[in-house]
Amino acid sequence: MTSAWLLQNAYQAGPLTASQPGITLVDPIVSTLWGVVVFGEQINHGTLLALTPLPLLAIAAGVLALSRSPVLHLTQTVEDRTRPRRKLAAGVARADS
Repeated sequence: MTSAWLLQNAYQAGPLTASQPGITLVDPIVSTLWGVVVFGEQINHGTLLALTPLPLLAIAAGVLALSRSPVLHLTQTVEDRTRPRRKLAAGVARADS
């Protein structure tokens, strides 16, 4: 229940480009630690353990490339233009948060 609440707060804190990369990178690490600490999973110590950082680096590179994509920034600009606006007391229009 707490994790769902934290996840929803992360998504609502700002644009998806701010919260999604962190969630994508941290989720496999937390899942692994949860399995080892809570469920007593055994991690094999061997040659394959040395290759473990490679998928994490691949995920990080993919997240970085996607977060810097011009298509993503174009989509956000369109969403900002179509977002409903409300009028303030001074008559200035500002986007809803």
